[in-house]
Amino acid sequence: MNNIGGYSVKVRGKVIKVSGENETGDNIVKRIDDYIYLLNWYMPKEELKDHIHWMENPLYLNSKFYDRYIEIKLPSAQDIAINKRNIDYVYRYADEDGEVYYLRGSIDRYSNIIVEFATVQQDNITLEDKTNSLGPSEFILDADKEMSIYPESNSNNIGVKLYEDVATHSIIYYPTFGDGYNIEPINLDIMGKIDRGEIPLINYSEYDSANENMDDFIEMYGSDYN
Repeated sequence: MNNIGGYSVKVRGKVIKVSGENETGDNIVKRIDDYIYLLNWYMPKEELKDHIHWMENPLYLNSKFYDRYIEIKLPSAQDIAINKRNIDYVYRYADEDGEVYYLRGSIDRYSNIIVEFATVQQDNITLEDKTNSLGPSEFILDADKEMSIYPESNSNNIGVKLYEDVATHSIIYYPTFGDGYNIEPINLDIMGKIDRGEIPLINYSEYDSANENMDDFIEMYGSDYN
């Protein structure tokens, strides 16, 4: 943390098509392959203290304790796709007659979400007002680390079974893992497989560079899934 001046997180969702109407009211639909940023977030280190939350029940994972976190909210790509919400993506389209139309994009609900994480070294930040560390500044990002999150993964298979125990007149519940009819209580064996990465909670993307430098990311930020 001593040499870190700030953090940057970006999240991209895949735009699969654009659509709109021409001057006669006919629908225009064009398939494309592009991405839109759902989040472009930067936080100077000086502001982190106002955004850190402490966990009431610290998480022990990969031989490390995690007792605090920063909450970042962004639009849900699946919600945007399923409910066909407008996104700030405009595509310029010219038909065979040279007429130009501006079409709106739609996010693909089945595609991976690309997450980009980068740090900023303290020496790479230039403040406009050197007496105000929280004022406007220019900065240079370090090389980013990319990973992807698939909209459906093994984390979807984690659930809770809830039932009434008639004998004791109480509600019994416990965590479960499984899909469809193959559901079982989460035990130490399953927890160990999750901890060791034998049951990965992230499905990595087929996107060519999505997981470049993933080993460096894991080594630096404390998660060893090997």
